[in-house]
Amino acid sequence: MMEMVLGFYEPSGNYNVSGILFAFGSSTLLTIVPAFGEEFGWRGYLLPQLLKKYSYRKALLLHGLVTWIWYLPVLIFMGTQTGNNLLFFIPVVLVASFIPTIMHAVVFAYIWNRTASLAVVSAYHVFFDEIRDTLENSVGLGFLGQNWQMLVLTVLGMLVLWKTKWKLVQETKVRPTDQGHG
Repeated sequence: MMEMVLGFYEPSGNYNVSGILFAFGSSTLLTIVPAFGEEFGWRGYLLPQLLKKYSYRKALLLHGLVTWIWYLPVLIFMGTQTGNNLLFFIPVVLVASFIPTIMHAVVFAYIWNRTASLAVVSAYHVFFDEIRDTLENSVGLGFLGQNWQMLVLTVLGMLVLWKTKWKLVQETKVRPTDQGHG
């Protein structure tokens, strides 16, 4: 919105509300299974296993790193779509996505940790992805619009990582010195 006010971005005029809602609804249905699969794997299995061996902060950061590695094929593809100089754009996309992806994984973990529910964190996953993608594929987004979530989720993830008193969601063998502080 700020980009439009400042004249940096002009949205495409080829969209309508019913088309956007239909696209959102249909893509949401297609995203439910993969989003639940990721949440089951990362928050339902990987994070509890890491919490058995590491402090909260280290486990959260390692699980975020694994998430980023999981997305490498998508990120590399995004780099190939950014510009003609692949040796420049692929590394830029990889570097620019590294910390935001890890911090978003921390936000996902926070939601899972507080709700003790893979269903709730899966719903967040689906709706976050689909709101972002539906806006991008319908009205389009300028540079700021495309990247707002990276800044917001990086700041939010860092706050959650350092300020939250983490609690166990399920029974894990965490060393007593690690409980409640990372």
